[in-house]
Amino acid sequence: LLLAATSALKNRSATLAMVTLDETMTSLVDPLVAARARDGVVVPLFSNLGFVPFLKNLLCSMDRVRVSNWVVIALDNSTCAPIRGGFGLAYASPACVFPYARRPLTTQGG
Repeated sequence: LLLAATSALKNRSATLAMVTLDETMTSLVDPLVAARARDGVVVPLFSNLGFVPFLKNLLCSMDRVRVSNWVVIALDNSTCAPIRGGFGLAYASPACVFPYARRPLTTQGG
């Protein structure tokens, strides 16, 4: 996943897991990956609203050890809002994106 996320910057037809990133998705994800990557590495964190309390805990723990090369890929349109304020993180602008607004995830594989 780390390699697939960073290769999205180099290869426009890159895939992340089983989801093909179309041009709209890459236009949302690529700037965050480029801004957050450290030495070519970014930690993709996938979450939905139900997991946000655990995600906040993970982000606080990563902040404590000064890890800032993460990007949250939201699986629903309600995930980014609760973490946008930074909730005390040293990095006031959390990197969270919901790339599936135009083309939602499906169980059909489409």
